[in-house]
Amino acid sequence: MVGITIGLIVVAAASLLVSGQLTESRRLIAEAQVQQDLRVSADVIVRELRRSGGIGLHGNLQPMVWSLGSATDPRPNALSDDLSVSGLGDEVVFNYFPEGPGSLATALGFRLTAGVLETNIKAGGWQDLTDPATMEVTAFNVTRVPDSVSRIPCPKPCPAGDTACWPSVNQSTLVVRITARHRAFPEIVRTHESRIRLRNDHFAFYRVISALLGEVCPP
Repeated sequence: MVGITIGLIVVAAASLLVSGQLTESRRLIAEAQVQQDLRVSADVIVRELRRSGGIGLHGNLQPMVWSLGSATDPRPNALSDDLSVSGLGDEVVFNYFPEGPGSLATALGFRLTAGVLETNIKAGGWQDLTDPATMEVTAFNVTRVPDSVSRIPCPKPCPAGDTACWPSVNQSTLVVRITARHRAFPEIVRTHESRIRLRNDHFAFYRVISALLGEVCPP
């Protein structure tokens, strides 16, 4: 009887030890899964938002900024007057033109709905970007960082005697922050943050003469 009792105690202790190790192993796998899913979702969002306002057709890249065959006749960037990203917050809408201006009319976007990140890419309608069975997205926020402005020196000052009218290049940056928790282990909460440098810079000239011509410096 004593031997049986000791054996049962040993078996119970071993069972508790194995059970604890299995639980901890599942928890570690859940942590890695949440972190990986967050990273993948953030990568998709970063890749798409970075293209906002961009033109992908190679033949249109040069004339959207400079007149063909001339470096002294700047042509205003047709997409630079607008960030091309709206609804900043838990829903962001944007657009880009893979085959030239007007080639993509439907707005694209990402949004948070009932704990799931959704995506609307290539006008296919809203679809789940994250797996609702694996994790619950508790926060999704897109904010705009104040533009970084670089001025290009001109030979002459502005009519007011300052440099405020000199041409500038405005670089736009967005910050994407996503927080999520695991469905089976709600104590596992992870946050992923990414900074996005948009490729569509805003070229501001001294004066825009027409849609096809801009004056760089004050005469």
